[in-house]
Amino acid sequence: MKRRLIICADRSFPRGDAGANRILFMAKALQETGWDVFVISIGRNEEKYYDSSRGCYVYEGVKYKNIDVSSNRFFRMIQHNFLDGKNAVKMMQSLNISSDDVIMLYSSLYSFSSAVISFANSTKCKVACDIVEWHQPFQFKGGERGLRYKAYKKFFEELVPKTKNVIVISECLDRYFSSVGCHSTVIPIYVDTDNRKPWHREIDSRHLNLIYPGNPYRKDDLLSMLQAIEMLDDVEKEYVRFHLTGVSKSLLYSSVPGNERLLDVLVDRGTVLIHSWMEYDELLKLYQKIDFALLARPVNKVTEANFPSKVPELMSKGIPVITNRVGDIVQYLDDGEDAILYDEPTAEACKKAIQRAIGLANEERIGLSKKAYENAELKFNYHLCSGKLDGFFSEMR
Repeated sequence: MKRRLIICADRSFPRGDAGANRILFMAKALQETGWDVFVISIGRNEEKYYDSSRGCYVYEGVKYKNIDVSSNRFFRMIQHNFLDGKNAVKMMQSLNISSDDVIMLYSSLYSFSSAVISFANSTKCKVACDIVEWHQPFQFKGGERGLRYKAYKKFFEELVPKTKNVIVISECLDRYFSSVGCHSTVIPIYVDTDNRKPWHREIDSRHLNLIYPGNPYRKDDLLSMLQAIEMLDDVEKEYVRFHLTGVSKSLLYSSVPGNERLLDVLVDRGTVLIHSWMEYDELLKLYQKIDFALLARPVNKVTEANFPSKVPELMSKGIPVITNRVGDIVQYLDDGEDAILYDEPTAEACKKAIQRAIGLANEERIGLSKKAYENAELKFNYHLCSGKLDGFFSEMR
């Protein structure tokens, strides 16, 4: 058995978002090489996962315990900004952390991270940060002058490099942290393809069904996607169905400021369908008839550094993506085989990519779906990162 590794995260585990999935799959990958992994996270504990023999919660073989959170919004904000880090330290102390242990920090919050790193230094155990974003001022209220951005900048540029050990999600981030003297390794998004259902695809010959899941606010370019669809001719618009899932209309409005009318027009004519809330089973049924995910992204430091979790997740369900070339994700995709790629981050280029999809015969759409499903296992199965993660933590400074 190798040493114990504590993953300390300021988010809900084992379910909640892409971050929770990343933590789960990294933990399982490390367990395969003998690491004793324990996750400390933030959120409500579910009693059905409690293992009395181990004195902790266990999900898919991964041991964890959540720091309980207040249901009161005001007190939760106080916890988040001032207490979560201290509570994480208390939990690590209860685990009798020593210099033989390793800590992996998953957070971009300065207060949480500084508390965990200070504790790691006091116990002389090695600590590494997992960095999945390079946030920019335009993503924060107040921009460069805002307190939240200033705190994030201090975390990113001062706190993280002091650990000397960084896992990053992209080559863009790897270049930066290598340039400031860090030991770093690239671990993109991975998924679990072991227990998924066999590939199956329903073709709707009357429509080309596209999907964008989640909230595009200040990261993906929803406006270009809508403009591209609006630029199609009437026959093409009648053929296309663009499904937006998981967010309210008001949040979609905030993603296209000044262009709310465009969204309304496309919704009114039935080209865009908004599914604000869906039960998971309903979402899976919708996935069965989706031909492509549509993902237009601006070209900036945020998208160059990020690795969109939507793409591997949807590919594992047999849904190829239409996207522009930005960031590491395109290195994992093959145009015309398991994706449709385009170059310029413009509505015109996006429109032409959609027209390529419209022009495909049913057999070709089925072929791309099957290849996306197969390549998800070949390119994104979490087992692929076991050796790399093991090597990184074994060679920490």
